[in-house]
Amino acid sequence: MPKSYDFDTAKAHQAQGLEPDEEVNLVIILTPAKGKTARLEELIQRAVKYAQENEPDVLAYHLHKEKKTKDGQEEPDFIMVERYKNAAAFAAHQQSPTFLELGKIMQEEGLIGKPFTVFETSIFAGFSHR
Repeated sequence: MPKSYDFDTAKAHQAQGLEPDEEVNLVIILTPAKGKTARLEELIQRAVKYAQENEPDVLAYHLHKEKKTKDGQEEPDFIMVERYKNAAAFAAHQQSPTFLELGKIMQEEGLIGKPFTVFETSIFAGFSHR
């Protein structure tokens, strides 16, 4: 199930070093369980579509898939890059029906092969388009 963060109170924001209006940037690495790549990809694509159509404060929501698996790993890692206007936008996303359903299905169907890694990041260089 997706790692949950307590972003919905000012106290939690301060404890995590976030200002209420600070952007939230995440990089999440998911490893599908054996034989579950296509199903996980389908569900995440549904979540991306929902966020794009219904969550205007989700600034970026990208799914990347490893082209080649690592030695000894049967399924490709998925790398999700997410960017939210602020902590409230991230909290709203986590409580969206699609996100909650995704977490439930991932758990019920055993879609995740190992605990996923979540990086909270800050952008310090780069660009999105020319």
